[in-house]
Amino acid sequence: MTSGQWLVAREKQSSHRFARITRTGIEHKPEAKNDTGASANYQKWTLVRFGDLPILGRQKEFFSSKGKSFANAGRNTSYNYLQSVTSHCGSNPSQSLCFEGHMLSSLNLESVFSEAISGHLAVVEQMSAHRSRLEEAAGRMTQALLAGNKIMWCGNGGSACDAQHLAAELVGRYRRDRPALASMSLTENAAAVIGIANDYGFHEVFARQVEALCLPGDVFVGISTSGNSRNVAVALQRARQLGAYTVAFTGEHGGRLGSSADLWVRIPSKDTARIQEAYMLCGHMLCDWIELATCISNAVEAQRNAG
Repeated sequence: MTSGQWLVAREKQSSHRFARITRTGIEHKPEAKNDTGASANYQKWTLVRFGDLPILGRQKEFFSSKGKSFANAGRNTSYNYLQSVTSHCGSNPSQSLCFEGHMLSSLNLESVFSEAISGHLAVVEQMSAHRSRLEEAAGRMTQALLAGNKIMWCGNGGSACDAQHLAAELVGRYRRDRPALASMSLTENAAAVIGIANDYGFHEVFARQVEALCLPGDVFVGISTSGNSRNVAVALQRARQLGAYTVAFTGEHGGRLGSSADLWVRIPSKDTARIQEAYMLCGHMLCDWIELATCISNAVEAQRNAG
C-alpha cells in the first residue's frame, strides 16, 4: 500500500471506515456510505496498531468483487491492487496478521531478528555434515588452478551477486597476498548476457559463454536456490560436455541442477534468505582453502627452484 492511499478498513471489529497511511501514521476518515460507489464491493480489512506502526491485515473471508473498482476521496483503487499487496490471513485476524505475504506469529517485531538468527545458526550447524563435499570441491578447484585452468561461476539474482563476489575473491585476494587466480563470473558481461538472451533466449545466456570459454579441466559452479534455474542447468550440462568438473550449490530440494552435477552441495533449508547466507559461508571457506593451498604450493615450488 502506498502512502496516502485510502483503503476501506475495519478497526477493533467495529464499523467500517476509511484509513490511510501518512508520514505521521494512520489517518482516519469518517464513514460515508456512498464513498465507495458500491457499498458491498470492498475488501474486509483489519487495522491494528503496534506502537506507531500501522499494520493492515486482511481477513480470509471477503466480499466477491474481483476486477471491480471503488473510489474514495477522489482516489481510484482497484481490488486487484489490494489483493496483490497482501496475502490471505487466517480467519481470526487478531491471531494471524499478514502484510505483503509475511506471516507474523505475534506482534513482537523483535521476533524478526531472533527467528532469523536462530534459523541462521541452525543451518550453519548442519553444514558440518557437508564438510567432505566442500573439501572435495576445494581440492578440485585448487587442482584446476594449479594446472592453469579456471573456475567459472554463475547464477541469477542474488545468486548472480554471489557468483561475482566469489570470483572476485579469487582474482583479487581473500586473506593473503598472492598471485591472482583465474576465476570469472558469467554474469558480468552485460552486453553478452543481453545479446545472447535477445538472439537465443534467456536459457542460453550462460551456456553460450561456457561454449566459448570453457576448457577441459576447468571447474564450473552453478548456484540456484531452487535448483531449477533453467539457464544455470543448461550451462552446467554444456560445461560437463566440454570436460569441466561441475559443482552445484542449491537449497534443500536441489531440483534438476543438483542431480546433474558432479558434486552437489545442498544447503539444508527451504528459506531463501538462510540458503543464500549459507552460500556465502561455503564460498568463503572455499576461497580460504584455495588461497592457502595455492600459497603453500607456490612456496614449495619456490623452495624447490631455489635449492
